[in-house]
Amino acid sequence: MYQNLTVIPGHYLGKQEYIARCIADGGDASAAEAAWTPKAAWSSEDYTIIIGHRRAAAAQQAGKFELPCSVVDMTEKEQLQTMMVENMQRSDLTVYEQAQGFQMMLDMGDTVERVADRSGFSQSTIRRRIKLLELNHDNFKKAEQRGATLSDFVELNKIEDLDARNRVLETLGTANFNREMQNALSDQKYQHRKAEWIEQLRQFAVENPDANYSTHTHVAGYGYWNTSKDVEVPDDADSVAYCYKVSQNQIDLYKERDLEKENAETAKREEKRQQDVMSKSTTFFRDGMRKLFKNPLAVGSLIVLSLIIITIIVAPMIVPYKYSEILSVNGRRDKGAKNMAPFTYSEMEQEYIAQGGQRFPHIFGTDEQCRDYFVRVIYGTRVSLCVGLFASIIVMIIGVIYGSISGYLGGKVDLIMMRIVDIIYSLPDMLMVILLAVVFDELIHFPNGSLLNKLGANMISLFLVFGLLYWVGMARLIRGQILSIKENDYILAAESIGAGSGRIIRKHILPNCISVIIITTALQIPSAIFTESYLSFIGMGVRAPMPSLGSLANYARDGLQSYPYKLVFPALTICLIVLSMNLLGDGLRDAFDPKLKR
Repeated sequence: MYQNLTVIPGHYLGKQEYIARCIADGGDASAAEAAWTPKAAWSSEDYTIIIGHRRAAAAQQAGKFELPCSVVDMTEKEQLQTMMVENMQRSDLTVYEQAQGFQMMLDMGDTVERVADRSGFSQSTIRRRIKLLELNHDNFKKAEQRGATLSDFVELNKIEDLDARNRVLETLGTANFNREMQNALSDQKYQHRKAEWIEQLRQFAVENPDANYSTHTHVAGYGYWNTSKDVEVPDDADSVAYCYKVSQNQIDLYKERDLEKENAETAKREEKRQQDVMSKSTTFFRDGMRKLFKNPLAVGSLIVLSLIIITIIVAPMIVPYKYSEILSVNGRRDKGAKNMAPFTYSEMEQEYIAQGGQRFPHIFGTDEQCRDYFVRVIYGTRVSLCVGLFASIIVMIIGVIYGSISGYLGGKVDLIMMRIVDIIYSLPDMLMVILLAVVFDELIHFPNGSLLNKLGANMISLFLVFGLLYWVGMARLIRGQILSIKENDYILAAESIGAGSGRIIRKHILPNCISVIIITTALQIPSAIFTESYLSFIGMGVRAPMPSLGSLANYARDGLQSYPYKLVFPALTICLIVLSMNLLGDGLRDAFDPKLKR
C-alpha cells in the first residue's frame, strides 16, 4: 500500500486560495481572512496526496500529469500516522529523526507494538530510539558531526541519570569519552550501592546530618572506593543509639558517646600515668640522658664517635703492620711500595702472592717511606683523641677547683683570683706552646722508648699550655654559677649546722653545677683536638715517627697534586671528630641545661 501513490478526497485550502474563493463567491476579503483556519478551510474538491509527494513532483517535472493512485478515506489521525509510517521507510533519516517520528506516533495514541508492526522496526529498537530524545539535541548533533555512531549513542543508555548522560554526551566522539563513560558508570554503581547501604542502615540507625567525631563515636565508613563492603549490624544495636551521615562520597556510621564512661576511663588512664610517673625514680643525670637520646643529631654524632673509637682500638689488632714499620717481603725492604694507591700491591708483594703467600691489603695505600697509611691514620686518630680528652680533663679539674674557691669565698680572694685570670687571658697561647716546647726540648730529656719520648717536648708543652691557659674559661663559668647558687636557702641551712666550706662545695654546690661542667668539657674536646692538629700541621706536634692527624695532613701537602687522597683521609677524620663532638656538645647543652626552654 505504501509503495503506491495514495490520496484522499478533498484537501485543505491555503490562506490565499481560501480568500480568493471567498471573493469569487461574492464574499468579503477581510472576513475571509479572519475566518480562515487550516482545519476550517477544507475543500471537498480535488485530492490530497498522503503517500508519494516526491513521485508526483518528479512526474510533473517530466510532463506527466496523470498517475495511477489509490483513493482512501482517512481520518485526520490516520492521515498523519500513514504519512509518518511511510517516511520511516526512508533510508536518509537520521536516528534522531526516526526517534522523533516514533514519538509522534506514540503521542497520537499508538502503542509500541503497533508502531513496530506498522514501521517494520523491532520494539527494542523503537524504545532505544525514543530514549535518544532525552538527550540534548545540540550536543547530539555535535556528536554526529564528530563521527559518533549509533552504537556509541546506544552505549550512553547504560547511564541511568539523564544529567550524567548529557555530560558524557559532550565528550562523545573525543578521546575523553571512554574515561568519562567509565567515571559515570562507576558513580552509578556507587549510587546503587549507596541506596542499598542506606536501606540496610535504616534497619538499626537514623540519619543525622550533624553527627561528627567530636559528638559521636565513629564506627564504620562506606565509601566510593569500596563498594563491595557490606553493612554489618552491631551486636549492641538494640541497646545503643546508632546514626549515619550521608556525604557525597561517603556514608559514616556513628554511635552515641557514653560521656560518663569515657570520663571514667580517662580518669583511670590519667591516674595510672601519674602512678607510673611517681613510681619511676629519676635523677638529673637520668633525665638529661633521656632528653639527649631524643636528639637525632646528638645520637648520630655519638654513633659516629663510637665507630671511630672502636675502629682505632680493633684495627691495630687486625692489621699486621705497625705505624713506624717500613714494608718488607721475606725480610727484604720493599722499595717499590712507595706512595701506592689504596688497595694496591707492589711488584714484590704481587710476586709473593703469586707464590702462594698472603698479604693484608693496604686500605689507604702507603706513604713516601713505604709505610702503611691506614695504620698511621689510625694511630694519628688515637693521638688526637687522647690529646683532646686529657687536655679537657686537665682544663676541667683546674677550672672547677679554681672557680669554686673564687666564687664561694668571694670578697678580696675573688677579686685577686679573677685578676690572675685576666692576666692569663692576655697571654698568647700559640707563643707559649712554642716557647715551652723549645725550653723542654733543651732542658728535659726523656728516656728512649718511653711514651713521653715518643710524644716529644712539643706535645708535653701542649698539655701544659692547656693546663696553664685554657682553664680560665671553665673557672669563670663555675664562679658565676656558684655566686648565684650560694645565695640559696639550703646553703645557709648547711652553714648554720656547721658544715665546712669544702663539704658545702662538694655536696651542695658542685652537683648543681654539673650541667655547666659537662657541657663545657664536651665542647672543650673538639677545641683541643683542633689545636693539636693545627700545631702538628705546622711541625709543633708529636715527635716522628709517631703520627697525628695534623702531621699526616702536613706531610700530604708535598704530594697534593699526585696523591690527593693522602690529605683527604686525615682531613676527613678531623672533620668527622670535630663536627661530631660539637654536635654532641650542643646535644648535651640542650639536655642538661635547666635554663633552656623545651
